Amino acid sequence: FLYTGSSDREIRSWNRIPENSSTDNSNNNNNNSTVLAGKGAVKSLVIQSNKLFSAHQDNKIRAWKISTNDDDHHHQKYTHVATLPTLGDRASKILIPKNKVQIRRHKKCTWVHHVDTVSALALSKDGALLYSVSWDRTLKIWKTKDFTCLESLANAHDDAINAVAVSYDGCV
Repeated sequence: FLYTGSSDREIRSWNRIPENSSTDNSNNNNNNSTVLAGKGAVKSLVIQSNKLFSAHQDNKIRAWKISTNDDDHHHQKYTHVATLPTLGDRASKILIPKNKVQIRRHKKCTWVHHVDTVSALALSKDGALLYSVSWDRTLKIWKTKDFTCLESLANAHDDAINAVAVSYDGCV
């Protein structure tokens, strides 16, 4: 499958038919599945096994479980699993003052939040860690098992961050 995300908040999966197939699928949209994801444009997608992570313009990361219909393996179903940061992650950080960071002159929030568009995602080689970057100039590291934020690097760049990649040896 090939996955695409768009500014109209849609995530779509495309069932790739081999080029040497005799079926002409150039104008056929019957082999794709679509989900309307969140409130902001989809900026980045990464896949880990049966999970899909999507980054959005509404400052959120969403985790989806991908499943296929037993009767029809050409269509996929998406089940929303979590929105990062999770409610549990936010609640555990909000009561302790040291977990709050200044984001604007008179506004603070917990360090687990992105406060601007989440522009890109990347996964570690083993799939245990998800890296997110944002126009708020932060790099965040999340556990893919329970969706908790492990670390946030403020001012990772002097301006909005648009891309992130993880090398095979784990360097970000």
